[in-house]
Amino acid sequence: SHFELSLDTFIRSIGPFSLLSLVLLLLVTMFTPRETISLDTAGRDTTSDETFPKRCLFCCLGMFFLCLCTVAGLPILFICILAIGCLADPKIFCQVDYSLILTFIGFFIFIGNLKHIPAVSSLLSSMITGHEVIVSVLASQVISNVPAAILLSGFTEKGVSLLIGTNLGGLGTLIASMASLISYKYIIRSCPEKKGIYFRWFTIANAGFLAVLMAVYFLVFYSI
Repeated sequence: SHFELSLDTFIRSIGPFSLLSLVLLLLVTMFTPRETISLDTAGRDTTSDETFPKRCLFCCLGMFFLCLCTVAGLPILFICILAIGCLADPKIFCQVDYSLILTFIGFFIFIGNLKHIPAVSSLLSSMITGHEVIVSVLASQVISNVPAAILLSGFTEKGVSLLIGTNLGGLGTLIASMASLISYKYIIRSCPEKKGIYFRWFTIANAGFLAVLMAVYFLVFYSI
């Protein structure tokens, strides 16, 4: 929205990296040894119906479509999504991880203040010029890719490069993507004894994928 990029430009910019990521995921899956996973359900509530009703599935798909329309520039649909959620299952709002949301709101406030500090503003302006992808990837590792996009958007006119950098920057450290933090919190809650090994393999996989994608960027796209 900030750079007024068309949907076509957005897809053509990110599409090649998305397809490459899909190929990498398939390859890793193919060469990952098969093993049986057992879950210890002792002390857990297993009486609830684990099947997912079709009506709930269609409702969620419809809300997902509304979310896509919101991204396309129809923010009023956000209110529609909240209304549908309240009607379908009001208790679901009690399960939202509000602490994580508040953490990222804090990030956005911090970023907004940071860019107005003259010394920081001057430093970012000098660093990012001509190095949008690299700087946005590195910034994403520390402050997450969405706040990084907001912070750096005020210091460059190369929206496509910033788009690529912050998307690739979602890989790497655990904090590089909000989705990664969410998955890690699920691990901590459900299998706290596995959090160490999960964090190790998560970092190895993310760093490896990021290295491959960055290598392809420099070999194929950097000179374009």
